[in-house]
Amino acid sequence: MLAVGTGLGVGLLTHPYSGSDFQVLPLEGGHVLLNTVGVDHEFHAEEQDLLQFAGRELYGGKFSIEYEDLVSGRGVLLLYNWIAKRHPEAPALTETGQGTDAAHSLARSDCEV
Repeated sequence: MLAVGTGLGVGLLTHPYSGSDFQVLPLEGGHVLLNTVGVDHEFHAEEQDLLQFAGRELYGGKFSIEYEDLVSGRGVLLLYNWIAKRHPEAPALTETGQGTDAAHSLARSDCEV
């Protein structure tokens, strides 16, 4: 099970042999380090730029990026800001949602990222 919110919630849904209730075992899967593409992959440079941007923004460049850093509420804002730095015409997007319509248009226009 995956749930995106303030973080990336991960859990294992089990059904014991005895009884009929399902059980959810919470896991720390969101804290798995992000895998990267190989150095010869066509998106390697772009991916490295994203990871360096995320690392600087979130951790001052001192720690590795985890899946939860990008697949979460804060990750959506971070990804938008990374796209927006490549598009100076992009409106500012805030945590309160200001600029959301323009951000939607920009994200769609750059959807190959």
